[in-house]
Amino acid sequence: MAQREFGGYAVMVIGAGKGSSAGVAPGMEQLELEQKLGKYLGQSGPVWELERLWVEGDREVLFIVVDPPKNGDPIHVCRGEFQGGNPSGSVKDGDVLIRKNGRTTLASSADIDALANRLKHSNRERPDFTVHVNNASSYEVSDEEVEQFLDTFVERARRRSVPKGSTRNFVLGGLTIPGTFVEQQTMDHFDREVDGWRRLAEETNADDAIDKLAGAFLPAAHVSVGNAVVGHVEGLAVTVTITNAYAVDWADAGSLNWSNILPPVARQWGIPVSPSIDYRTARHYYELEWSTTDSEVILRIELDSLPPEEIWRSDGDDFVLLALDPEAESLTASWRATARGFDTVFSGDFQIPVQCRNHLTTILERLPRS
Repeated sequence: MAQREFGGYAVMVIGAGKGSSAGVAPGMEQLELEQKLGKYLGQSGPVWELERLWVEGDREVLFIVVDPPKNGDPIHVCRGEFQGGNPSGSVKDGDVLIRKNGRTTLASSADIDALANRLKHSNRERPDFTVHVNNASSYEVSDEEVEQFLDTFVERARRRSVPKGSTRNFVLGGLTIPGTFVEQQTMDHFDREVDGWRRLAEETNADDAIDKLAGAFLPAAHVSVGNAVVGHVEGLAVTVTITNAYAVDWADAGSLNWSNILPPVARQWGIPVSPSIDYRTARHYYELEWSTTDSEVILRIELDSLPPEEIWRSDGDDFVLLALDPEAESLTASWRATARGFDTVFSGDFQIPVQCRNHLTTILERLPRS
């Protein structure tokens, strides 16, 4: 009947029946229906759309429209259980339902054979995906460079400190403010603060600071996913694994300088300590998410659709990709992808050239001297 009357489209009507079109209360959205139906259809269930028709009384009739079946379609299996008012209205997890002779019924063995045969005879082109990541970098940091790095901060702070034995009072509106704002500090106090700062910096802060520098002054990675086949691909999910690598947040280089790359060596005497500020740029959510482990970077790209012969590209302000081995010439990456309507996992691998090699000292030269 669907083939004869609707060109093969299946239509479920909500709010109307034979001789009646009372409608339902307006406001039902497709997302709400997807949440209700998803536990029965699953992520690979049939593709459907919601249409609506306004009727009297400010109500609407809903139409759930399913595309016609075609060669290559998977066998859609019920993913949950539902108990209806009678046995014919109930379904179990794993049921395969078909329309036959104007009614919905469980598929027989012959029906399953026919559906399997339809699956084998695909008339769609197999997707030909391309996945690339560019702009891998590396940098080498020696213990001596880290020590010089920390020494530079200490000396800059020392030059900005009051001379030995002098005092500084906090003044507001011409009045000296008594209490915690009035201090008498010497360079001995400063040196004691430096000792505590140095221990903490060597344990944790130095690594964080170097990562911030890399995120600001090394090139951000660019990710691209292409669809070389002539055909629209929907529901594309790609996972990329890059080995022997790690990633840091990309940051605007203008957000960093010598004043904020590390916590203050010593607080400004006479002024209460200000809360620390995280200068990292927050990552915004969009099609790409990334995470890093001790030895791998994992990228996840989810695209609603990818038109034929088009390439999706990342914004280029997400992360900086770094090789664990500062001498590495390339990184090895592998990818896996799934797409709605294709009952298979696509995969591939590629190499990412390490194009930018640095030492810590060359990165520090780019830091503004403010």
